[in-house]
Amino acid sequence: TKSDVSPTGKAVVIDSKNGSPENLIKDKAVASNSKSDVLLTGQDSIQLAVLQNLEKTIAEGKSKKEEEPKSVVPSTEKWSLEVFAGVANSENLKKEKTLGNVNGSKQTNAYGVKTNYKLNKKWTVSSGVKINELGQSIADVSYMDTSNTSGLLSSSDYLIKNVTTVSQITNNSNYVFVTTNAKNSLKSDNFQTGNIDQSLKYIEIPLEVSYALFNRNKTSISLNTGGVVGKLISNNLYLNGTSIGSNSDANDFIYGSLLSSTLQYRIYKKTHIFVEPGMNYYINPLNNQSFNQFQWAFNFGLNVSF
Repeated sequence: TKSDVSPTGKAVVIDSKNGSPENLIKDKAVASNSKSDVLLTGQDSIQLAVLQNLEKTIAEGKSKKEEEPKSVVPSTEKWSLEVFAGVANSENLKKEKTLGNVNGSKQTNAYGVKTNYKLNKKWTVSSGVKINELGQSIADVSYMDTSNTSGLLSSSDYLIKNVTTVSQITNNSNYVFVTTNAKNSLKSDNFQTGNIDQSLKYIEIPLEVSYALFNRNKTSISLNTGGVVGKLISNNLYLNGTSIGSNSDANDFIYGSLLSSTLQYRIYKKTHIFVEPGMNYYINPLNNQSFNQFQWAFNFGLNVSF
């Protein structure tokens, strides 16, 4: 080993075994680079660990978000059972008349049970049993109570008693109803004026298909349509609030179509409450008389899936 003076005036130690001063400088540079590599490798390891922790946190957050709906919203069951009740209003949209007077609307009620089967996420079929009532009111109807005037009938009244001027609308032979024109032409003092209320109650079996328009969180909205067949179970005709029998032209069976929308809200696991506005149209309530065939309906109820 020997010393020498560099061009800058500084002493340089030269190892005869290793050679020139350049070799010493290179060795120092290599040592310095290796230290830097060690430092960079340490920083990379820290950054890699941070990135891995961040990715893990994001993945855990996603998994929690995916698990939350499953824990809150129960799995979709195929079957559900609902009970419902509501009000209905029979309307005379065609302005049809009975005995020369326009049929008025009448409010009734309905209730029943229904079973639903979910075909997939969008489509559901339903059927059940429903008690429904159709009705109408007719104001200022001309009639004669023949039970109170049997000994006082004139020749014109005799025509009414033998029903040659108008068809009977009730099976009670003591009452004869006529149109306003017939009353004016007959000019009898035995006519009276009253209000008629007709009520036809049916047990119905609807068959519906439903399409889910909206289903998010606890709320769902669906559109329903289908048909219905009903069997007459009650037939009442009231004059001035007093029952006078039944309508003689009522059909034993009735057929119709329905359209409704259901807004449903889940209150607990498999239990839902719902409201269902809708409308029904019936084809043949009566044979030879006009009757309110259109019905508005508003039902509410409870739905349990299983």
